[in-house]
Amino acid sequence: MLRSTVIVLFGIPGSGKSHWRMLIKKGPHLSSFLRENVDVREIVFDDFEDAMLGGCFTQEAWHQARELALQKLNELLASAAQQQSGCTVILVEDVLYLRSMRREVYRIARDAGVAYLQLHVDTPVDCAIQRNAHRERRVPEESLRRAAAGFEPATSEWQTLPGSTCVAVA
Repeated sequence: MLRSTVIVLFGIPGSGKSHWRMLIKKGPHLSSFLRENVDVREIVFDDFEDAMLGGCFTQEAWHQARELALQKLNELLASAAQQQSGCTVILVEDVLYLRSMRREVYRIARDAGVAYLQLHVDTPVDCAIQRNAHRERRVPEESLRRAAAGFEPATSEWQTLPGSTCVAVA
């Protein structure tokens, strides 16, 4: 029986990933049974990037932040495997605009023997730009447009195999 699930929320900056993550984590739809028996953990790549970059972007620090986030995922899955009861849901949030980025998370989940679900938060670029303008942590519009232009949808075989579900939400 699978006792852990990795749910990946991905999409361009300003798409609403954080909103969906909070709905999943604290939504009023959750029964008291689920709140008491499901351990929900979060890995938000932006948090790792903020800590590593300290306001000064470098490619090296960005890569290190991503490695730390993936390491944290491995640690949470190892910890969840030791639990005697209940189950763990790990919410992973990031842009992950390249399939290869999502594949890294998928492989970690697969190797741990846990369920894997992708939620593509698909939002029109103009809407994401409007939302981004009201965020505390704004992404430069040029970067947002570049991510949208280079976004690779979930179409490859590994993303459509059993145990790898992709759902688009708007």
